Amino acid sequence: WTRPAPRTSGPVTVDVWFGTSIGGMTKVVTNQAVDSWTISPPLSGSNPVYYWHVDCIDDSIPTTGRQWQFYTNAAPVVDAGVKQNIWLAPTTASVVMNATVTDDNLPNPPAAVTYLWTKDSGPGTVTFTPSATVLKPTASFTTAGDYVLKLAANDSLATSSDTVAIRVLADS
Repeated sequence: WTRPAPRTSGPVTVDVWFGTSIGGMTKVVTNQAVDSWTISPPLSGSNPVYYWHVDCIDDSIPTTGRQWQFYTNAAPVVDAGVKQNIWLAPTTASVVMNATVTDDNLPNPPAAVTYLWTKDSGPGTVTFTPSATVLKPTASFTTAGDYVLKLAANDSLATSSDTVAIRVLADS
């Protein structure tokens, strides 16, 4: 938006309207000669769509501005799954990870989420098949013990993660 040049010798002032719904905008700047406005406090990723418009007042004649919208990006919501107990039988224990990730498909492009499974803690090596970069791999263990696996999801602007506990039991 660019404030127009005045038609007369007086200043052009503006009213700026801003909100999270078309009918729910409030006036945040009233009758001021401004060229820009800073949103304070910063926007929240919990509401991805914002609306705004600027009304110009030139020589006491108001002109309603065009309505605009923009989108903010929220980090993916990650659930690595529920705690599980599995058995070594006889030397390997495997479990399919039952994770879920939801995303707002922003930014677009790329409108894609990448995944990465890692071992946060545990006594042995964890192998992810087909790879650690798919949402629901099979995790395989060769050593009994308590493990914490972490799933990170990245939408190219924001990353979030969650962990899940896996207890690998050995036949005694």
